[in-house]
Amino acid sequence: MIAIEFASTALPADEDVKKRAAVKQMNELVERLSAAPKYHTLTVKDRQMLISEGYARDLIDNLIFTTQRTLKQLKSYDQPPVSLDSNDHLTIGFTYAAFDPALFASNTITTHLKKLSNGCCAFCESFLAPTDSGEIGHFRPVQLIDNASIDKHVLTSTCSPYYALAYKQDNLLYVCKGCNEYHKVGLFPVVGARFPKITIEDEQALLVNPYIDDPRQYIRFDPLTGRAYAYDKVVAFLIATQQLSASEAEQLIWSQPSMISKHTTSNDDNAFTSWFLALPNDEQINLSRGEVSIEIFGLNRPALLLARLAHSQQLQAMYTHIKDSLSARPSANNAESKNTESSSQTSILKDVPTHAYRSFAIDVFNSWQYKRNHKNKSQTDTLKQHQENTEIPTITHADDSALAAIRSFPMWFRSCINYCVGESRLGEQNKRQLVLLSRQDAHYGQKSIEKSVFLGIDWLADQHKVIKVKSSRNIWETSFLELAHSRPQELSNLFSHNEVWVEGPFTSLSKT
Repeated sequence: MIAIEFASTALPADEDVKKRAAVKQMNELVERLSAAPKYHTLTVKDRQMLISEGYARDLIDNLIFTTQRTLKQLKSYDQPPVSLDSNDHLTIGFTYAAFDPALFASNTITTHLKKLSNGCCAFCESFLAPTDSGEIGHFRPVQLIDNASIDKHVLTSTCSPYYALAYKQDNLLYVCKGCNEYHKVGLFPVVGARFPKITIEDEQALLVNPYIDDPRQYIRFDPLTGRAYAYDKVVAFLIATQQLSASEAEQLIWSQPSMISKHTTSNDDNAFTSWFLALPNDEQINLSRGEVSIEIFGLNRPALLLARLAHSQQLQAMYTHIKDSLSARPSANNAESKNTESSSQTSILKDVPTHAYRSFAIDVFNSWQYKRNHKNKSQTDTLKQHQENTEIPTITHADDSALAAIRSFPMWFRSCINYCVGESRLGEQNKRQLVLLSRQDAHYGQKSIEKSVFLGIDWLADQHKVIKVKSSRNIWETSFLELAHSRPQELSNLFSHNEVWVEGPFTSLSKT
């Protein structure tokens, strides 16, 4: 990642009016319903009343109004499961269909953001302009928030509280599909309270924002392997253990890039790991932004490592050409020559004719330049060692992390389905009602139902469970994966005319 100088762009008058109206109505709707009673859902009559009050039908049809109970609460070992009580919280938000791509991903916005990032993904810096394969993503997700427990045994989703940022330009980035839809998805970890309990300005986000932060203070790249590493942690370790300044630590890393893997490998005998674990908890959190961002953006996925290593071969040719050009420039005296040499880093980076993987290029060039200046090795030997010692990663689809469980399920799909459990069925363990959180759902959106709690789907535990669909003629089976590959309209039709549930076993929601 590398810093992007943000600037907004003027929108056509019609786009601006529609955007302002949409945000205003979303905020007013949430405020309108904030005092409504828990354990009830919006009926067709309720939704029609809101439409008659002047709210847009697209917002009303895809308005989420539920009483949410989290699976983390259900699986807590220090208290038994509970029935309907004050621990459940009212959740108000919107599904994917409430947000208009014509407003947040219009040609005006897309062209502008593409220019800001030089046609590269704002997260991984892959060059997207030639194939026009970029898309507009949200830094703070507006459809849903994915929640993973610390031990990664629970992974659920809830509707996002950041819906009002759907069309805010500084929350939009030009990104690749891999970073946006398969890695970042709805993940947005924060330290402490999340909006709206506190203001967005006071929220402590863990993800690095290229518009606000300098990503190179948190994430840099190993010039030998192409891997992203947590620069903030490594520099803090060198400062603490070797009494170096930040600048000296930076120079040491460039001069000895082989040390990066030593100080980023986690094992119990590693001095780096021991040092980090001995830090107070708040310091560990402060030094986790780089590592968390690398993981969530998927900056070390095998395809990216291969692309960076291939790019380093091109960088070598550029480096040689630029250095030869600088050396050929006439200088009046030795002092001027030294001054030219000391500013070579700036000169090289300024002259680099590349946009892709620019942060990686900075680390590669500075490492080569350090070796050139200190005569440790010729740049030819350095490149040879780099090629011989670099282990080419194998592209594999295997992924042991909890996040792999949700990458097969699109964000739009996960934003609009939930479990719904009525008060009379809290103790039921053999099945759970599955609902589409929109007016079209036959159970949730079209008729008055008994007091109910809604549960996010545990994508780790439930992704392979059997789904039953009961029509007027028969009962048939499907799966989460099959539903996820349906078109939105097909999914809407399914839930409009049928009863849908998931086969257990499930944890009882009644007191034991």
